Amino acid sequence: MKKNRFVLYMGLVVAGMLLPGCMQNPPVAGGASDTEVSAQVCGTATDLYGNPIADALVQLRPKVIVSEEDSTGEEVGSLLLAEDTTDSLGFYQLDSVEEGAYHLTVTVGDSLGTVQVCNVFDGEKVTLDPVLKPFGMVLGWLELPYEGAEVFARAKVQLLGTDMIVRPDTTGMFQISLPEGIHRLRLSVDSSFFDKVTVDVEVQPSQVKNIGIIRLALLPPPPPPCNNFECDSLFLRNFLDEAGHADLDIDDVATVKYGRISELNFRGISLSVPLAPLGQLNAVEKIDLGKTGTADSCRFIFSLWNLRELYLDSNAITGISHAFENALHLQVLDLSGNQLTGLPGKINYLMPGGKLDLSGNSLCNLPPELEGWADYWNPGWRETQVCD
Repeated sequence: MKKNRFVLYMGLVVAGMLLPGCMQNPPVAGGASDTEVSAQVCGTATDLYGNPIADALVQLRPKVIVSEEDSTGEEVGSLLLAEDTTDSLGFYQLDSVEEGAYHLTVTVGDSLGTVQVCNVFDGEKVTLDPVLKPFGMVLGWLELPYEGAEVFARAKVQLLGTDMIVRPDTTGMFQISLPEGIHRLRLSVDSSFFDKVTVDVEVQPSQVKNIGIIRLALLPPPPPPCNNFECDSLFLRNFLDEAGHADLDIDDVATVKYGRISELNFRGISLSVPLAPLGQLNAVEKIDLGKTGTADSCRFIFSLWNLRELYLDSNAITGISHAFENALHLQVLDLSGNQLTGLPGKINYLMPGGKLDLSGNSLCNLPPELEGWADYWNPGWRETQVCD
């Protein structure tokens, strides 16, 4: 009898060794010291019947995704912090997770999934066993002041915090499949003329949810551009004060020609504010914003018809505005040393005969027409991109 108990005990031990489970001691973050222990999130994904699900995509994102625009004025892009794929037993494991509140999203294509809240404390081992359920579908209609196939083609519905984007059809109808949970959607148009709308929507498994008509309004027109030095200097003074540089004189950053500000040199000056006010200085021909730390998408250039040179190198820019498609007089454009992963679709209309520098970004998946444009004006740009 004792022998049978011993055999049974050893069998359970071996089975426990073979079954997946969270590590007992989460890894040390960075290996710096035994006190800097990072948290670990792991578990087993199953379907409604308790069957393990293999090859499910597990993704960790911040719990709170703000709806406001960030400093670039662009949509909130992917906020993916960690990911894994479940093994044949449905097991996943995310290491080196910092303390915080997260959403754990587990999906299989666009058919099954779930979103769970995940609260992590420093050094904690968190076990979450998600149960995947059929996706629900959200549908609605986008209403714009100017309707038509061309306008709707530039409209989009984005699941904030992710790269998931759907486009409406030529009537403005859109639909997006989502796992069970509360999601934040951003509706917008690739244009500086339209406002954006953010909506929160709760989705149940297999539900078809109609959120009705979402109207995007036209943005109010900007203030009229300056037409004399008094106006130029007032806008620039206000901009410097807002940026925390009240100690700088206008003469420190501006060059005047024919009674108007024609050049702006902010190189090395920290600028953590939106750059929109610069769009009022419509006589400017050259702007140097290199090494300012800006992440602005530079939509202000839309109204700068005289702009010939723009330096944006060595900053934190992740995306540039579609306004660049209209900057047809630009001869010098330096975007090097940023974090760009894409470019506006019609930027290849530009012919920067003076200089184009795209080096030191992450432009790894440009469409062929933009690759050809970059090859022509900036030979060798591919070799400098940071790609996974």
